[in-house]
Amino acid sequence: MSDLAKLARQPQEVEVLGHKITLMPLGTSDLGLFEKEDKTTAEALKTIKTVIMKSIEGATDEEYTRMSLEYMLALQEAIGKVNNVDEDTIKEKSKLLKAIKAEQDAKSA
Repeated sequence: MSDLAKLARQPQEVEVLGHKITLMPLGTSDLGLFEKEDKTTAEALKTIKTVIMKSIEGATDEEYTRMSLEYMLALQEAIGKVNNVDEDTIKEKSKLLKAIKAEQDAKSA
């Protein structure tokens, strides 16, 4: 094992809304997920899905689509912490998800 291999982040077990899960940290190959700042809602949701799917080993598309927005927000925050993402970045993503939820609630009302 080289010195560089020792710098790789290891999977971490976290508790999200009472559920223990193991999150896989993101690496340098994932930097492209964050390069565009002015994303559309669809682009932002695609990024969030990609991060979640890469972070949770064995996750399926069906499981992702059935996940509640409340859990998605909490999971996104946990992924940020595992990957040492800045709190401001986490808050911005949460604002986006809250805006999406409000839009969905308005459509279903």
